[in-house]
Amino acid sequence: MKYPIRYIFKTFYQLFLKSYRENYYHTKVINAISMCKTEALGGHSTVCDNCGDIQNHYNSCRNRHCPNCQSLVQAKWIDKRNLDVLNANYFHTIFTVPEELNSVFLSNQEIMYKLLFEASAETLAHDKKYLGADTGFISILHTHGSNLSYHPHIHVILLGGGLTKDLKFKHSTSENYLFPARVIATLFRNIFLSNFTDLYYKKRIIFF
Repeated sequence: MKYPIRYIFKTFYQLFLKSYRENYYHTKVINAISMCKTEALGGHSTVCDNCGDIQNHYNSCRNRHCPNCQSLVQAKWIDKRNLDVLNANYFHTIFTVPEELNSVFLSNQEIMYKLLFEASAETLAHDKKYLGADTGFISILHTHGSNLSYHPHIHVILLGGGLTKDLKFKHSTSENYLFPARVIATLFRNIFLSNFTDLYYKKRIIFF
């Protein structure tokens, strides 16, 4: 099947709505992907000069979440990021939260996703002991896991080095890790809970 995600939405979205609350933004994205590269969005035709064969080419939805039409945008993004790559080690790390918070994230997506970004960034900026320099990183939000279940988490591409106070680049002393996992996990949990508690007492969090 050429566009399996479109088939999934068209076949199962109405069944999904029988058990879960409709979200306007999600519905907008799903409708766009469902119509992507179909006659619903219009298109154009090309004709072979030799045999007269006609091929229809339907327009893309151009939604930034659509895997059908964002491959070129993705390739351009990767090329730009390659220009930023330094001659140093890079590490991959993930910041996530317990599944018990899934309902809170679903009910407060903008606030909770922002909190996840800010808490992970603050965690990486807190290091004074292990690297002793300001490192760089790229953070990418994933809202679902590989099994398509709701699982908000952030992937981080972390530079294995950073700038010291005198603006000299300092490489990581280890090729296997930049910071000890337990130290980072504990720090992230404390920062996340502290900021979440602050949002709760300011009545910024909605519970359904």
